[in-house]
Amino acid sequence: HLGAQDLERLFRTLFESSRDGVLIARPDGTIIRANPAACRMFGRSEDEVCRLGRAALVVEDERLRRFIAERDRAGIAHGEVLHRRADGSTYLAEVTAALVPTVSGEVYSYVIFRDVSEHRRAREALQRYELLAEHSRDVIVFVRRSDGQVLEANAAATLAYGYGRDELMRLSVRDLRAEPTHEELGVQMADADIRGIRFETTHRRKDGSTFPVEVSSEGADVAGTRVLISVIRDITERRRLEAEREESEKRFRAMADNIPQLAWMAEPDGNILWYNRRWYEFTGTAPEQMRGWGWRHVHHPDHIGSVMRKWAAGIASRVAWEDTFPLRRHDGEYRWFLSRALPIKDERGNVLRWFGTNTDVTEQRDAAERLAEADRRKSEFIGVLSHELRNPLAPIRNSLAILDRVAPESADALKAREVIHRQTQHLTRLVDDLLDVNRISSGKIELRRAHTDLRDVARRACDDHRSLFEERDVDLRFEEPAGPVWIDADPTRIAQVVGNLLQNASKFSDPGGRTTVTVHKAASQAEVRVRDTGIGIDPAQIERMFQPFAQAEKTLARTRGGLGLGLALVKGLVELHGGSVAGRSEGPGRGAEFAVHLPLAPDPPAANRFEGTRSAARSRSVLVVEDNLDAGETLKDLLEIGGHRVWLARDGRSAVALAREHRPEVVICDIGLPDMSGYEVARMLRADRALDGSWLVALTGYAQPEDRERAAEAGFDAHLAKPPSIDALDAAIDGKGERLRA
Repeated sequence: HLGAQDLERLFRTLFESSRDGVLIARPDGTIIRANPAACRMFGRSEDEVCRLGRAALVVEDERLRRFIAERDRAGIAHGEVLHRRADGSTYLAEVTAALVPTVSGEVYSYVIFRDVSEHRRAREALQRYELLAEHSRDVIVFVRRSDGQVLEANAAATLAYGYGRDELMRLSVRDLRAEPTHEELGVQMADADIRGIRFETTHRRKDGSTFPVEVSSEGADVAGTRVLISVIRDITERRRLEAEREESEKRFRAMADNIPQLAWMAEPDGNILWYNRRWYEFTGTAPEQMRGWGWRHVHHPDHIGSVMRKWAAGIASRVAWEDTFPLRRHDGEYRWFLSRALPIKDERGNVLRWFGTNTDVTEQRDAAERLAEADRRKSEFIGVLSHELRNPLAPIRNSLAILDRVAPESADALKAREVIHRQTQHLTRLVDDLLDVNRISSGKIELRRAHTDLRDVARRACDDHRSLFEERDVDLRFEEPAGPVWIDADPTRIAQVVGNLLQNASKFSDPGGRTTVTVHKAASQAEVRVRDTGIGIDPAQIERMFQPFAQAEKTLARTRGGLGLGLALVKGLVELHGGSVAGRSEGPGRGAEFAVHLPLAPDPPAANRFEGTRSAARSRSVLVVEDNLDAGETLKDLLEIGGHRVWLARDGRSAVALAREHRPEVVICDIGLPDMSGYEVARMLRADRALDGSWLVALTGYAQPEDRERAAEAGFDAHLAKPPSIDALDAAIDGKGERLRA
């Protein structure tokens, strides 16, 4: 094996003694070393060659550009370029250049060239042949035209075919050809003699193996004999590189045809020369339709002008380009695409071609628009919520100030208490609506279905809201069918549906108006309609009114009020029951009508109906556990006014101590306590045998179904959401409310 020094000496010897010009350069054309042969051909010293570089020594024309592009693309290139001598004259050089990376990561261009003009003159002066032929890597042979006998061959021939020189001289050109190529040999020799040809064929070595070659052959007269001078180059490596390139192109096209984007390539001037399969599938076009600038036909006519201007600007700037525009699909629908193109450049910065992709962004654009709309509605809702919460707070604060200044039993005090009661109920409804919208959207509404007569539900809803209509001087009428209209539904939730529609009707009706509620059967559906003569709705806005936080009134005054949740709740609750709701209006000032359709249920069997009466509540001993001072004290006072004996604890530990001391009949316990949770308090009380008989009520702002389940698991008997009504509180204390445990 040769050591590093031996290899270096060998390389230096080859470098210095080679009759081919040898250059070591950088890819950008800077020359680092030039061997003596190169300096002779250029007519300059090595220092001059290195100082001047490729720009001064090589004529820059299309041949050079193609050669460099091939070298950069394949890593190696063979070709002919014009060299410039020191005296200004030029000569044609046959050049081989390869890009060679070093261990340090730098890349050098290794260039070997020869003066082809000398080679061509060698046809007229065979005495120069040996000098050139013996140092050529290509095989050079002289064969007699008449019979193909080998007359002369260079050293490269013995290496290529595996024969000794004397053996070669006893062979004919037929012996060097693979057998399948023999039939075409005669025609090729004749053509070479007449006009000179270059072709590819297959040659055979002494051991029988074959290899592809490129043959350049011409006829000449040498010493009175007609001969063919052939230069034969082994193109095994070139074929391998071509196969790799072809395979690479196949892989690229396979990849490009299967990516979700529409892909394309264009000439430097923007003329598109290739599209992937996705493009044709999407547009429904054929290649002949898309040639050149045919792509303009699938662009939207309203956008094509802008697209053309931006594409022209991108071509001129020679930098990455991007645009967004609609393209027509094969079915005629236009979809939005983000188009991006990158310029592929040579080392001089010239654009060789453009590669671009079009990505369908229709869904992203739609999602962005929906998100912007949702964000706008959220911002509106926050403003509305602030307004709606402040509205009841102002009269509550004013009423509290009045109570501080007047006698407790005076008419002013009574009126102030009524205001506080009314506005507190309004605040409670606002919070309940918000919670219900959240439960519906998250699928956490729990329906308690029962065989229900829709007439009764609608009638009670009208009765419950009649005072609201009377306050506004709006006539409320209820029209019902002769018989029952049975549905399988949660009567409380259906009452909430009708109530919300009635609230809307009263809110958006002016004094002297009328609202009519009708219930009847329609085929397999039960139907309730609420029709008013109010301010009406723009028909184009009706569907939007069923979205959460949608508002019909956009004025700053917001005299009608509301969070815009009523119809959203109606829609959500009705759809949970398998029904539908629709609105109709002939426009502003023409009133509105909302119709709810629910699946009919079969008539129930005849049965006695009994509705028990609630027994009067009796006095009980109650422990209230609440860390909020005001909430705890007011609840304690309220229960004591109701005749109950009450103790108040502000944390879990004192609650357990008081319970063990007094053994209350009822424990009303908040869940969020400072030292332990209400669940832990319940578990500790249930673990005490002496407190087995205590009725435990969870009082909390956590009112989701899973919160009720946690309360039951901890040992609570009932669950109340803050703030509870007096009736709900009394029912929970008496044990007649909804039970969590059997």
